[in-house]
Amino acid sequence: MGMADRDYMRERRPADADFRPPRRRGAPTWVVVLVCCAALAGLYRAGDQYLAYRAAQDDSRRQAKAAAVPALRREPPSGSPPSTTGLTAAPDRSGSGSGAPVTSRPAAVQTFSKCVDPRGRTVYSDGPCGAGERASRVEVRSDVNVVDAEPVPLTPPPQAHAGTQVATTPRPFQTPQSPAYDPRAACTTLNQAIAGYDAQARQAHSGQMQDWISARRKEARDEQFRLRC
Repeated sequence: MGMADRDYMRERRPADADFRPPRRRGAPTWVVVLVCCAALAGLYRAGDQYLAYRAAQDDSRRQAKAAAVPALRREPPSGSPPSTTGLTAAPDRSGSGSGAPVTSRPAAVQTFSKCVDPRGRTVYSDGPCGAGERASRVEVRSDVNVVDAEPVPLTPPPQAHAGTQVATTPRPFQTPQSPAYDPRAACTTLNQAIAGYDAQARQAHSGQMQDWISARRKEARDEQFRLRC
């Protein structure tokens, strides 16, 4: 017999089993597996709730940004055609020679009044000029996308001398000169005219009107450069 069988101190007897502490046993395997599954389910649910919360935050931020930033592509407001009260019909320039009176104007042509007061200040308006102002008319044609800047006088022009011809090409912006001509006053008038053009450009106008305002402002700036204002 071996030595282990001769160890009388470790002799197992049934009578002494009641006085021994019970042997500690671990949890069953199925309990451990159930606890792990419950923990994984809790983590999955918490992650799903966190992702839904982040998605809701992103949607609210996009909606707030879209409400704060105006739309970049917006149709320009369609303004009503300028009033032509007090203005006579423009003469027929088509050269057809029919001689029939003009009763209506096409919708593609806009007419504005150019008013020059005695001090030389020029104001453009869609209504009649005031008393004491020299009135002329300018037409904006959309077919060529430029302004027909030839002034059309509202009053009959004086009789021209024999052999002279009336110029039909657009004339550049020029300040009126008198015997007591003051360049500083002319510069002040040009500054006021440019400020008026800038104020008109900030309003809602059609593309043809904006081109016309830009052309008039450029002429005023060229005149300032010529006068060395």
